[in-house]
Amino acid sequence: MSLKFESFVSQSGRWPKTGRHILAQFDAETVVVYQAYRPLIGRFAARNGSFGEGFSLSRMSWIKPNFLWMMYRCGWASKEGQEVVLAVRLKRPAFDEILSAAVPSSFDARTFPTEAAWKRALADSDVRLQWDPDHGPSGAPLDRRAIQLGLRGATLTKYSREWIVSIEDVSEFAKVQFAHVQEQRLPELVTPREDVYRCPTRNSPAVLAWAAVREPRVGGNPMIARIWHGWTTPGNADPYETLLQEEIFIGIQGRRIRGFKGIQLLRRDAGEEVEFVTLMTFESPAAVLQFAGEDYEAAVVPEKARALLARFDLRSQHYEIREERRVGS
Repeated sequence: MSLKFESFVSQSGRWPKTGRHILAQFDAETVVVYQAYRPLIGRFAARNGSFGEGFSLSRMSWIKPNFLWMMYRCGWASKEGQEVVLAVRLKRPAFDEILSAAVPSSFDARTFPTEAAWKRALADSDVRLQWDPDHGPSGAPLDRRAIQLGLRGATLTKYSREWIVSIEDVSEFAKVQFAHVQEQRLPELVTPREDVYRCPTRNSPAVLAWAAVREPRVGGNPMIARIWHGWTTPGNADPYETLLQEEIFIGIQGRRIRGFKGIQLLRRDAGEEVEFVTLMTFESPAAVLQFAGEDYEAAVVPEKARALLARFDLRSQHYEIREERRVGS
């Protein structure tokens, strides 16, 4: 097999324990996803390196980049109709295209401003996205979430006819490894090597690695603080502060960004420079995206401000606000 393998124990030690993450085997050119089929479809695909006999283009077809999540779904190649497990190696740009078109199967206010906007995106997309509980080898649910992607229409056609590099039948491998699970010999369990796949910033907000994969905490989502620094000469400090207060901040408020909670301006005399800090507060990562765009860390600095600044941070920093206590007046 062309797959790379590693001890489950060593891999699980480096995998994230919580949150939504795309775990996958990938290199510079390809990404591996898994599907399970009945023998007629699966064996034909493994023999021919493409889908054909029994494969339907009129139904949604789901792909999963996480091997253990696939094992949970197919019962380690034991469930009826899922006896043949395929490792499908896709062209990496094709996988990125799938991610960029993905729309969540259910409405999430952290991703779309309104339910109507989500429904429009859903109707226009050939790709569905679901984050489901990941599972360990025994099938026990984990706090971490795993992704699956449903393909239909033109995207499914391109997947089955243009984007596949190779297809391998890993059913027997799965059965051999499942024996270690059944006999509680996890140190002997070997699985395909997987790492966290980082989505390109051009992807849709639904799958941006930072923004759309945040999990709610008990008691609600943490607020997001966006912090940025800029420096002026002493002579430009007052004009810059006036520009911020009388034009730039008013312009930000005028955008009526859903989830934008406010902005603070800090100023400090630093000798030959004057330092300014802006601290913006948002109620969700999706609100940050609406303010800053898909490259959400990039500094948002209008030309008038650049003309007065001596230097500034090119990237903003984001923090979860874990605690806020106010002293009563």
